[in-house]
Order: sequence, then C-alpha cells, then structure tokens
Amino acid sequence: RPDSNRSSLGTGIFRGAHSFDYSVMTDTRTISIITCVYNQQSCLFSDCAQSVLRQEGPIEWIIVDDGSDAPFHEGYRDCLQNIPIEISVKVVRNGCNKGLSRTRNQALRFASGDWIVVLDSDDFLAPALAHNLRQLPDEATLACFAVRYFRETHAERRSISRWRDLYRRFGKSIADPFLWFDFYYHGIIARRHLLNDIGGYNPDFEVGEDQDILLRACEAIDVDSVFFCDEVGYHYRDNPQGVCATRWGEVEKNYGMTMVAAARRRGAMFTKCRMLGTISLDGADIDAYTYLLGDRWLSWQEFVISYRGENS
Repeated sequence: RPDSNRSSLGTGIFRGAHSFDYSVMTDTRTISIITCVYNQQSCLFSDCAQSVLRQEGPIEWIIVDDGSDAPFHEGYRDCLQNIPIEISVKVVRNGCNKGLSRTRNQALRFASGDWIVVLDSDDFLAPALAHNLRQLPDEATLACFAVRYFRETHAERRSISRWRDLYRRFGKSIADPFLWFDFYYHGIIARRHLLNDIGGYNPDFEVGEDQDILLRACEAIDVDSVFFCDEVGYHYRDNPQGVCATRWGEVEKNYGMTMVAAARRRGAMFTKCRMLGTISLDGADIDAYTYLLGDRWLSWQEFVISYRGENS
C-alpha cells in the first residue's frame, strides 16, 4: 500500500513514448526540472535524483530516457523511490536515441512550471536552488548561479560576480562576456515563456547545444533581465564518460559555429571562433575563446581595447 504522504506510480502512453507520471502539479509556483539521460551510471543518477528530491516544492521533474538499455532504465526507476508529495516526477522513455536537443525540446513540451532548470544526469543541484529561484523578482527572466566544478581529486568554486559586472557593462554587445568566456557552467535556467518564445533548442545539434540556446535567450531579453546569484546553485561533474569528454570535437565545433553566428548577429565581422584555452580567475579555470577578424585572432582583451577606441 502506498504511503498516503507519497506520490504513487501510474503508467500510460504519451506521444509514442512510454510515460510514467508519478504525480500531478497544479501550483503556479512550480519549477520544472528537466533531465535527459542515456545509459547513465546508477550511482551518478542517484546523486542527481537525491538533489532534486531535496528541493523545496512544488517541483516538477521531467526525465526523458533517450533510449537507454533496459538495465540502465530500471536503475533510474530504482532511484525514484519515496518521492515527496510536493514533487511530481514524469519519466518518458524514448524507443531510440534522439540526441540532447531533440530530447530537451521533448521535455520542454511536457513542462508546466514558471521556471525551467536543465539538469544533466551526472550533475546535481544545490539544496537551496529552487528556494533561491523563487526569491528572484518578477523581472528576472534568466538566472546565472555560481557553480562547484568537481572531479574525483579536485573541486573549485566558479564565482560569477566578475561576469555579472562585465555583463552589466557589455551585455548584448560584441564584447558580451557570454560570447568570449564559458562561465555559465550549468544547464540553462530560464522562464519557460522565454525558452518557448525562442523556439527551444536547435534540433540540428546533437551535442554542444547549450551555448546556442543561452546566447539566443540573452539576445531576446533586456540586460537587466539576467540575474546573477553568486551562491552555488549547481554542482558540475567533470565526468570522463560524459559528452564533453567523449565527443569534445563535435561540442567544440558546434560551440564555435554558434558563437561566431551570435557575434555576427550583433554586427561583428568575425569569420571563425575557436577555444583559446583556460585562464585562471578568482580561483577557477575558465575556458576562453578567440575570434578571427581578417587575418588576426583576437582575444577578449584585445577586442575590448579596439572596441573602446572605436566607441570613444
């Protein structure tokens, strides 16, 4: 007999995918967390699940299993026991692997919350993330949190106060720090209406899709609608079996394509973008990018010097 204070398991068919809806959410303060998973280790998914189940409700967690083998799928469901009543969980199982962008768009169509939080299946949320999101003012449309980046032998806190100040100064211009530095180290956290307005993820990108949706989201809103919280909201795992490790060539290519396209939408004459390397700032290593202008590769610092000169 199910606990009267817990959600029970239901089954059904939804748009051709197997769907298991653990409860139903109606509260307008609901936050929708989206996780796409494919053949993930149960121990990592368990960390992910526990971080969601510890959030302050109401929470709607939409999990799309993108064609995992049966033993992995059963492992995910084993992690979804004793779900608090204020947390709704919907599990959708695809019959084949569709890739991250298409799967996340699939999850977005199921979401009903005010905020969307994209959580990778090998990462986990800080306990107060949902609470902190609800404290943001109505004009906040996209959120950027500090991140704890970790691997087995190392961990570092990636502060975002520096980037907040630079974004207030250069946001939506060619010198926008989002174009030059990879400091937004969690899945996108934005109002659902914003992600719907920009059409969700680009389905052409199987991997390396997150930079594109972030840049398009920022272009669609005012600079003052992006809120920065320097409290850790997300724990990012440097997973040697993750997409960024196993398919880095594709990720880097798609990052470069989307970033130079975003820069050109803002009037830049750049023709290429590539990773410059990592720079150490505020006790953390941050990926930096460089752009090709004519026959010269420019770093952010070099571009800002010329940008200031042209606008002085």
